[in-house]
Amino acid sequence: MDRRARGRVFTATAVRHDIKSLQVGERGFRGCLKMFNGAISSKAVGLVVPRDETQLGLCIRIAADLGLTISCKAGGHGVAGRAVAGDVVVDFGSFRSLVRGDSLTVSVGSGVTWAELDVFSTSFGRVVPGGIVSSTGVVGLTLGGGIGWLLPLYGLSCDHLVSLTGVSADGRVVRLDDGVAPDLMKIARGYGHGLLAVTSLQFETRELPMRIDGGTVVFSIDDGVEVLSALSDASSDCPDEINYSPALLRRSGRPCLAVDGVSFGNERFADWICSQTAARPEAVSTGPLSYAALQRMLDNPARMGQRCSWRSWFGSQLNRKQIEVLAAGIIACPSPYSMILVERLAGAVNEPTHPSCFPLREASIDILILANWIEREHDDVNREWASNLKTVVASLSTSSLDTTYINYGDRSEHTLPQELEREVRDARAALDPRGIFSPSYR
Repeated sequence: MDRRARGRVFTATAVRHDIKSLQVGERGFRGCLKMFNGAISSKAVGLVVPRDETQLGLCIRIAADLGLTISCKAGGHGVAGRAVAGDVVVDFGSFRSLVRGDSLTVSVGSGVTWAELDVFSTSFGRVVPGGIVSSTGVVGLTLGGGIGWLLPLYGLSCDHLVSLTGVSADGRVVRLDDGVAPDLMKIARGYGHGLLAVTSLQFETRELPMRIDGGTVVFSIDDGVEVLSALSDASSDCPDEINYSPALLRRSGRPCLAVDGVSFGNERFADWICSQTAARPEAVSTGPLSYAALQRMLDNPARMGQRCSWRSWFGSQLNRKQIEVLAAGIIACPSPYSMILVERLAGAVNEPTHPSCFPLREASIDILILANWIEREHDDVNREWASNLKTVVASLSTSSLDTTYINYGDRSEHTLPQELEREVRDARAALDPRGIFSPSYR
């Protein structure tokens, strides 16, 4: 397997035979490396599709002996493209097990998506808190934290991680838990990418909420500043049974404010949102939902393959000037597919049940600026829009954190506080002294 072998898929069996490869053509090879973000162009020279941990260990040892770096691809949603940043990409599509342990735990293969886990766990009345897009891979979201609808009630996805199994850089199968490796588990909960080639995760589950009412309440952009200001003021008193995420976007070509969210209590979601603002909504689409339907509520297959550049800002509370800048930003954005989300970090996220390396618990708000577009020639203007808007928003606050969320962050952004950098760097060096796992995490 050398750098001239571009365009080939290496199965584990082929690797065993002196890296003889299965030729699938350039289109087939590139198709296997496609990501959610269509602007990502992988420079990988090989793709490994192991069937089990033994084959995975063999592939890792051979790649390491050849001096090639490795990255791990599961769901493919990582917007920064770290999953395909290595010389060799390991595709975990074969690791799709879902196993119920005792009444409170579930083991999940690294090729499983949240949609699959949601259907499995709710079949016996339990949930693992996930994100907000069901096609996202379980392992990638969890190792970076995991922000989702259940966050105020139950916390992050990584807060429910009990153990993980994977293959180390020397080809050994390794199982980590709080008993054998508490320091590594702390890192795995919130900054665990690049520690191991993870093959499965074990979660503790939570009770499935009995009542779920959710959907979208849409307001005119003319009322956007007032509605966002009212919701920002209401955030601190919002019960943990309600979670909401306002989105500035375009519907039918017109800018608007769409407040997506859910109530897990007795109050209807739309009633609570409308009680916090004097503005009259343009449209209300809410009602009883199953948990699986809630998790699919914001799915949009058309976004797969769009070119993306995301920027996020974490702080305490939105102020009026920031809100005005955001409203003007969506009106001026160069692409009709771009949007701006406001996510709440509240409730259980501030009280983790296990030691965690997630660096953003001090924040109570996240502004996620999503530049999404189609044509390559529009790359610069859209990236500049997202970057400049984040810079202005951050400059208008005194509560900005100096880090961002690794699951959103560009590779150029700072994703870990300085006091944790040495701890993470030393842990990775101990597990991977030759640095074969994708260097984009270092």
